[in-house]
Amino acid sequence: MGRLVRVTGLSKATVRKELKLLQELRILKMTKKGQVSVRHEVRPPFKEITAYEVKVKDWKSGIYQARNYKSFAHKVNVALPLNRAKLLKKRLEIFRRMRVGLLGISASGDLKWFLHPRRQKPISGARNFLAAISLLKRGKPSVDSRSNRA
Repeated sequence: MGRLVRVTGLSKATVRKELKLLQELRILKMTKKGQVSVRHEVRPPFKEITAYEVKVKDWKSGIYQARNYKSFAHKVNVALPLNRAKLLKKRLEIFRRMRVGLLGISASGDLKWFLHPRRQKPISGARNFLAAISLLKRGKPSVDSRSNRA
């Protein structure tokens, strides 16, 4: 348990809770001594997780939060009202360097991409797996027709 806490950076309570869930799903087997064994090969349920941080004004805190999502997501984006996103066209280099996409949303709900994010491997495989479990627990994810994005 202690090793999982150190490796994942998660709290002991979170690790314990998620291990219990995985045991209930019969993915893991835990011994009385706290050792964990995988019952069979585990593959992530999603090929790709895309995260969006939606802000009304503060794009700087949006980009900061979106970068945090890189721990579990393959692609991260900041979504802003279309007028605000248009003002950031001259700052796209910042988004490129941070590897964060920029999306504008009009009042009617139409979307305009200013910068599509590049796909990259999540920083933490454990957090990616926990994010996938969290999505599955919330119900059937919506799937983008171009890929298996949730």
